[in-house]
Amino acid sequence: MGKFLGICVLVAGIVWKWEFKMANQSEINQGEREQDEKCQPDCQERDEMPVEGLGEKDGAEDEVPDETLDSGGDGKATEQPASPSEDGSLAKKPVNGRMPSWVKPIVVVLLVILAAAIGLFAWRESRFAEVPDVIGDSPAESTSEIEAISDKWEVAYAAGDDLSGLSDEDIDARYEVVGVDPAVGERLSKDESNTITITLEKNAATRAAERLAIIQGEISGSLENGYADETYVDNGDVVVFKAVHAVPVFVDGTYRVSPSVGKDQQPEIYATWEDSQDGYKQLAESLQSNVVSLIYGSDGYLMGIFVGLYSDTTDGAIERAAQIAAEARDAHIAKVTDNLSVVLDGFVGVYSGFDGCEYVVENGQVTFYVYGNGMIASNGENISNSSARIEQELRSDASSFAYYLQTPVTIKFIKNGALFATATSEPESMVFTPAE
Repeated sequence: MGKFLGICVLVAGIVWKWEFKMANQSEINQGEREQDEKCQPDCQERDEMPVEGLGEKDGAEDEVPDETLDSGGDGKATEQPASPSEDGSLAKKPVNGRMPSWVKPIVVVLLVILAAAIGLFAWRESRFAEVPDVIGDSPAESTSEIEAISDKWEVAYAAGDDLSGLSDEDIDARYEVVGVDPAVGERLSKDESNTITITLEKNAATRAAERLAIIQGEISGSLENGYADETYVDNGDVVVFKAVHAVPVFVDGTYRVSPSVGKDQQPEIYATWEDSQDGYKQLAESLQSNVVSLIYGSDGYLMGIFVGLYSDTTDGAIERAAQIAAEARDAHIAKVTDNLSVVLDGFVGVYSGFDGCEYVVENGQVTFYVYGNGMIASNGENISNSSARIEQELRSDASSFAYYLQTPVTIKFIKNGALFATATSEPESMVFTPAE
């Protein structure tokens, strides 16, 4: 259709230009003929008049200057008219012919076809419309804009969430358009039935509200489980929780609980905290952000650090989470170093059921001496006569103490005045570097 219109316009233009040129040339020639006819009598009379003083001299004609022929009274020469022809009439310049008569009907037909084609094209174009750009609009706005184009166009929703239980008002308040099919700008007939599918996702306000609800749910759960307070900082890709327990880590020289510092690559460090570690992984997935949880006793001593990584996190977000955890670790080590006697006295309190316990700090290493006639294992088993089983229990304590102090720890069990079992543990480093 477009090519045909172009050809019609080109042909009509060429014919019109030719006609215009011929008409101008005809007008020019007509004017010249009228001028020639007007001056013909004067030219003939002038040619018949004798010229005084002129004649033959020495057998040769005298030449007459051009300016003496007709000065027009002002001394200026005028252009000479055309010479008469043999029959007495002036010679006429040939006139260029106008357009042949058979061309005009063709031009008329082409112009009629052109006008009809333009009208048809305009009418046809008016029956099509582009799919509007509704990206970012609410569902209601998008639906209104699309259906206003044609009463034969319908809108369908597509979303990753189940929308069946939501009212139109809820959908409109919570979702926004993120995609259109057919694509924006595609032309569709307004006279045919078309279904435009708009893809919906939760808008920014909805995502923010849901995120806040998840965070508040986590805090509520902590308060229900014996924590006195919990605060948070949402950095977008890392959410940091800081929980404070209702009781201190060290109570009257007694060590209340073995702190743990875990990360999702090594949840097995302290089995008693595995459930918590898994919980923070789930929390990270819900928030779609990394989670760092710092847990303290009411006395400000660290009880645990947990890092839960979101499955679709970035390297930069992992580094930020690791940095936050490392800063908490460094602050913990500084506090323990500054208050070493308080911490060690607390560890001594773990063995309050034995005959006695004392410690020695030498060359950066702590050695505990535990005195007693026997020992009951954590599972209730009497292991008083098994040095191997007593050593196993001591190694678990030494590992926990060394990890908390970040220094080597040795525990020696003295039975009846003699060394019966011993266990030494190097501190596992609190390094928060994601596994390769």
